[in-house]
Amino acid sequence: MNLSRKFLLSILLNITITLVEILGGLLSGSLALISDAIHNLSDVLSLIIGYLGERISKKPADERHTFGFKRSEILAALLNAVFLFAVAIWIVIEIVKRFTHPEPIELGVMSVAAVIGLLGNFFSILMLHSHKEHSINVKAAYLHLFYDTLSSVLVVIAVPVIYFTGFVYFDPIISFLIVILMLKSAYELLKNTVHILMMGVPEGFDINEIAREIIDLC
Repeated sequence: MNLSRKFLLSILLNITITLVEILGGLLSGSLALISDAIHNLSDVLSLIIGYLGERISKKPADERHTFGFKRSEILAALLNAVFLFAVAIWIVIEIVKRFTHPEPIELGVMSVAAVIGLLGNFFSILMLHSHKEHSINVKAAYLHLFYDTLSSVLVVIAVPVIYFTGFVYFDPIISFLIVILMLKSAYELLKNTVHILMMGVPEGFDINEIAREIIDLC
């Protein structure tokens, strides 16, 4: 299966996960599940942006774009980073509301939706894993999925903790951990994409060492 088809399949899969988790979050009253659903929605947008970036980057050069369209992948990754920051801010606002006004949680619905989200995310990252080191655009989409898989794991863990302890505040605490994961991936993406757009030296290259080797050859 080529990369474009993997992107499309991942998009459809994550749309399904998002709808399941939003419905599950609303029915169960779990902010962590809704946070994970919103993170999944960012995955959908990330994958769409990544898919478009990958398609546009293959367009041949023309008279107005003599270097081609390869940098569309970098712009796609930059958009993904900005979107992650925006989603994180929204979730923080909801966390504050939930700490001040805690709500009961239907753990049965929460657990089913969380497990479906976890399995769907895991399958998605498996599809993109082999391509993530070949394109920062694919890596951006992969990071969205990877951290969302981790957040799904946290939501699954929250179910037995709340069930046995009755500590409903664990739900917004999990949401806060999800936000931290989101901000970490957003920062790394933003730093790398801006570095590339500013024509920075590629990672792993020592410009002084390269200069010495060139001088030695002369």
